[in-house]
Order: sequence, then structure tokens, then C-alpha cells
Amino acid sequence: MSCTWALQPKRLCLVLVATVGAYFSPIIGGPLIAVEQADTPTPPSSSSPTCPDNLSKIRKAILEYAVVHQGWLPTNLMSLNRFLDDPTKLVCPADTIHPRPVSTNWVDFRSEMITYVIVGRHATTNDPHHAYLRCVRHENVILNSGAIGIYRGAK
Repeated sequence: MSCTWALQPKRLCLVLVATVGAYFSPIIGGPLIAVEQADTPTPPSSSSPTCPDNLSKIRKAILEYAVVHQGWLPTNLMSLNRFLDDPTKLVCPADTIHPRPVSTNWVDFRSEMITYVIVGRHATTNDPHHAYLRCVRHENVILNSGAIGIYRGAK
């Protein structure tokens, strides 16, 4: 699935990406919804990871976790160790507050390194419109459905 990214300052672009195809399509009105799209969309740089890149990987791991756990989403992101190959995806590349991971394995990774915060405790994929996870740096979110919301600032 391709996606158009709006990277213009002072814009709001909430992009909802359906992850399970036809199941979520009736719920959110299709696989991709842009609340507002900037005049000239620009793709993110492929040379360095971005917050939306990380959220995409986390989303996949969360949905795999939910399949194994009867639709329940994890209450602790460290429990994604069986579903997310690289724990550094739990750290926003723009974060300067949390300690930086020194390796990409779970053995050396600590929970205090995590940038993303769970805001929907005891959540399931059955409640698709509530925010489950957010980036404290960018305010980007993952909804309970697995859809990703990318915040690009107020108008």
C-alpha cells in the first residue's frame, strides 16, 4: 500500500492506514483517509528512519500480538519482544531525552529507552477509534485498530 506524506510545517495531516484490509475498511471508510493534505506532499527521506517508519513497524508487531492474545493490545511495550525484531523501533529517532540504545537486540534494551507511550490501557482492537500509543516528541499516534495518525502541527 502506498501512502502520501504531508511534511509541510503548520499543517495537520492525519493519515489512517487500514491494516487488515476489508475488516477495517467499513469502519474507517477505506484503507487511507487524509483529514487534510498539504499542497505539495513530499516523501520522507529513505536514508534515515522517521517516527512514522517506527510506528509502522510497531503497528505490525502490535497487531501480531493482538492476534495471539484474542484481540488484546499489550499493556507493556517490552512484551513485543516476540513480535518486533528490532527494539530500537520503540525509540523515536528525534528523541533527545531518553537513553539511546547501543544495540538492536532485546537483551541490551531497557524499558526506560522507550519513547512511545501507551495511552489506552487494557485496550482491544474492537475499539478502533481510540488512541492506543503516541510519540511524546511528535504526538503521532497508533489507534486501537492499528491505524496510524501522523500529526503535522496546527494550521
